Amino acid sequence: MRHPAPATTAAVLLALTILYLSITFGSTVAGGADQYSYVTQAGLWRTGTLQIHQDIVRDSPWPGAPETWTPLGFRTIPGDPGAIASVYPPGLPLLMALFQAVAGYCGAFLVVPLASALTVWLTYLLGRRLFDAPRTGLVAAALVAVSPVFLYQIMNAMSDVPVTAAWTLALVLVVSDRPWLSGLAIGAAIMIRPNLAPLAGVFVAWVALTHWRSLFRLAAGSALGLCAVLLVNWRMYGSPLTSGYGEIGHYYAWAFGLANLRRYPLWLVDTQTPLVLFAACFFVVPVLFPRPRVGHLRTLLGGFIGVVFVSYLFYTPFDAWWFLRFLLPMWPVIMLLSAVALDTIAR
Repeated sequence: MRHPAPATTAAVLLALTILYLSITFGSTVAGGADQYSYVTQAGLWRTGTLQIHQDIVRDSPWPGAPETWTPLGFRTIPGDPGAIASVYPPGLPLLMALFQAVAGYCGAFLVVPLASALTVWLTYLLGRRLFDAPRTGLVAAALVAVSPVFLYQIMNAMSDVPVTAAWTLALVLVVSDRPWLSGLAIGAAIMIRPNLAPLAGVFVAWVALTHWRSLFRLAAGSALGLCAVLLVNWRMYGSPLTSGYGEIGHYYAWAFGLANLRRYPLWLVDTQTPLVLFAACFFVVPVLFPRPRVGHLRTLLGGFIGVVFVSYLFYTPFDAWWFLRFLLPMWPVIMLLSAVALDTIAR
C-alpha cells in the first residue's frame, strides 16, 4: 500500500486547517447587503419563487414608495411596483440552498468554509500538475492560505472564495485534459460571478492551441452556466439581458481605470509583500524556469491573470485594501508562479 507523499499530507492538513478556521471564526449572520441577499435568495430558491411581492407598496402614497420598501441587496422589478428580487447572481444562493436542504438553515454558511479548503487543495494540485513539483504546489497553497485578503473573505458568506474555488477547479481540470468537466466548472463559476465570463475565452483559446478536438466539450459545458444565468435573469428581472446591478454604465467607466491602476498593485504589494512580484518573472524571463508539463502555459496563465485584472480595472473604485477580494480568483495562479520563482532562485 502506497502512502501519500509528505507534501500531499501537508497540503491536506493545510486545507483542513483553513476549513477549521473558516467554520470556527466565520460569520453565521447575514449582516451585510451581500450576505443578506445571498441567504434570502437561497430561501427563495427553496420555495420555488425568485421574487418577493410586497402589498404594502400599493398602500404607501408617497413618491418612490417601491424604493422605500426595497432593502439593500434587492431591486424593484419593472412593470410590477410591488415586486423585488435579489440583485446578485444565482450561483452562490443555489449552493447555499443545496446545503440548507441537507443541513438546515445554517447550512448556507458552510459553503464558504468548504470552498476555502477546496481552493487551498486545488492550488496544490495545480502546482503538481503544471510543474510536477509537489513542494512548489505546497508552497503556493500555503501562500494562498496565509494571504490577508483570502483569510478575510473566508470569514464572510460572500461569493469571492466560492468563485475562486470554481475557477481554480476549472484550471486543474482543463490542464488534466478533462474539457467537459472543466467546462461545467467554468459554467458554475459564471453562475457565481457572471462578469468574469470572458475568462472562458482564455480556456477556449488555450484548448484551441493544445487540444482543439476537445473544444466543443469545453464550450458546451461552459455554455450551460451562461444559459442558466440568462434564464434566471429573465425569471427575476423580465429580460435575459438585464442583470440585477442595472445599467453597466452605473458601475463601469473608463475614468475609473486610473484610480484602480494605482490602488490594486499597491494593495497587492502591501498585503502580500514584494515577493509576489516574482510571479512576473515567469513571463519576463521564461528561460530561467523549469519546463512546464503542458504547452502554451504562459498563454493560459497570463490570459487568466490579465482578464481578471481588466475585469475590475474599470469597475467602481473603492478605498480599502480588502477590495482586493475582487481579484481573488487569480490568487492561486499568482501564488503558484511566485512559488515557482522562489524555488528557481533558491536552486
